Amino acid sequence: VVVVLNTMVPWMPGAMPLQAGAKVIEIGPDPKFSDIPVRSFPADVSILSSVAPAIELLGGALDHVGYADSDAVASRRRLLGPELAERRARERSAGDEPGGLPMTPEFMTRVINDVVGPDATIVNELGLATGVLELTNWDSFYGPTISAGLGWGVPAALGMKLARRDKTVVACTGDGSYVFANPAACHHAAASLGLGLLTVVADNRVWNAVRRSTIAVYPEGHARASGTMPLSSLEPAPDYPRIVEAYGGHGEHVAEPEELRPALERALEITAGGRQALLSVHCSYPDAAHH
Repeated sequence: VVVVLNTMVPWMPGAMPLQAGAKVIEIGPDPKFSDIPVRSFPADVSILSSVAPAIELLGGALDHVGYADSDAVASRRRLLGPELAERRARERSAGDEPGGLPMTPEFMTRVINDVVGPDATIVNELGLATGVLELTNWDSFYGPTISAGLGWGVPAALGMKLARRDKTVVACTGDGSYVFANPAACHHAAASLGLGLLTVVADNRVWNAVRRSTIAVYPEGHARASGTMPLSSLEPAPDYPRIVEAYGGHGEHVAEPEELRPALERALEITAGGRQALLSVHCSYPDAAHH
């Protein structure tokens, strides 16, 4: 059984085929997303409901039949527990080493996770290898919703910092997403409101969302075979730190893996005093060998 909770795109057709015989139950205020002209996700049952009460009622029904204590659940737990723990350990270990120059996004993520600590809020928009993160609190992490577009991350982080000035808030964004965020307006807002926001730009010098999507559709196509995929390169890389410096903030380039931790520590010390900071971290991107 697949339960889809108010999700416009619950899986990627072709890349994630449904298992034969699977039953799909969709739940939401408009479970079929009727305002979308073409949407081809099948469902056996559609339930019109807000998500929170639906979950409460579903949980109550499962408790009533003793589902949590059933043999089927116990069997799956014995099977999946070790498997998930092994996968988690594998994801975390991917960030242990920088992987050469430029450093891997997994290594960058691991260092950010370790330095900012468990009480920080991380707002991520295509900037981090999220499987490496250790998330402990309800407000540890935010990512873009299905309704969001490119450029969502930094403005959202500004709003979170404005609401909770005593909170460490880190906006982690890809370089393409950062450009879409209208950074001049974002840094101007941070300066005018005295928000000590830390922005980390993953400077991989490519529109990776465009690149990945093209490869997914045309894995053996001309675009992939070309030395530099058309309309995806962000070379020459802008001098991102100078953008935040124009608004009185602190900016640094980070290219060497050993520079990342001290640069983050300096930036956090500056943002704790109410001044914004930006780190431009030169890192690689997934599947770099095929670029």
